[in-house]
Amino acid sequence: MVIERLDLKENYTLLYSGLKTTKGQHDTGFLITGCVTQCILGVEPISVRMCKLRIKGKLSYMTIISVYATMGDENKRNAEDVERFYDKLLDVYDKTPRNDVLTLLEDFNAKIGK
Repeated sequence: MVIERLDLKENYTLLYSGLKTTKGQHDTGFLITGCVTQCILGVEPISVRMCKLRIKGKLSYMTIISVYATMGDENKRNAEDVERFYDKLLDVYDKTPRNDVLTLLEDFNAKIGK
């Protein structure tokens, strides 16, 4: 897993987390404006489907977790992947400093219907 920093036009930076070999399949990241870039305390890739950003605000610290969830199919292997994903998300949540403002950005791949 890597964190790639891409400087885009007009003061935007893309912090992109994922595997170089499967770019664009399960990756996640943050699009940040120039003034916020100065406040970044750390970016941590957790897995190909999850990364964490911590920034310093005027009044407090903020932790942002970006996730791209696995699909929960009827397949047992997939169900185990989903379980591991949520266990890891809970672990990241539990390790977040209690005084931080916590934001969860998500794509949980919700299903509607059968």
